[in-house]
Amino acid sequence: MFFTRALYATADTRTPALVNLALVAATSAVMLTAVPQLTNRDLVTGLAGAFAFGNLGGAIALGVLVQRRITALGGGTMAVLAPIGRSVAAAGLAAVLGYGCSRAIGWSDKPVAALGVALSAAVVLVVFVSVNWALGGPSPRLAATSLGAGVER
Repeated sequence: MFFTRALYATADTRTPALVNLALVAATSAVMLTAVPQLTNRDLVTGLAGAFAFGNLGGAIALGVLVQRRITALGGGTMAVLAPIGRSVAAAGLAAVLGYGCSRAIGWSDKPVAALGVALSAAVVLVVFVSVNWALGGPSPRLAATSLGAGVER
């Protein structure tokens, strides 16, 4: 969304629309071809994975386009690449640890599965914010206070 808004700020609505069109086409193709090969137990995970990686690809594509425009205007090459790298590293580690937490708790019945989802979500949130901060991103306090930024109360 950040890169889409950056392009909108330059009065370019066409580029985000075309990138998102390609994203939807590619993600749909993966969902229609690869996901049906999964076992019933892994279908939801496969759909979520295809959706997540599709959105990651779209964000990277838009980030590269925004970076090119910033560089063309005389901006530094790390203006966009550093935050993307931090976010990808933090999200990757958070996903692995969240998945491990979920697997450790298991899914033997609905209450256990609900507990697993809640605890795994907490692990993912804490790990993502902490790793992002450790790599030079916003502090956890700033990350938490900026969640409601721009929202009228």
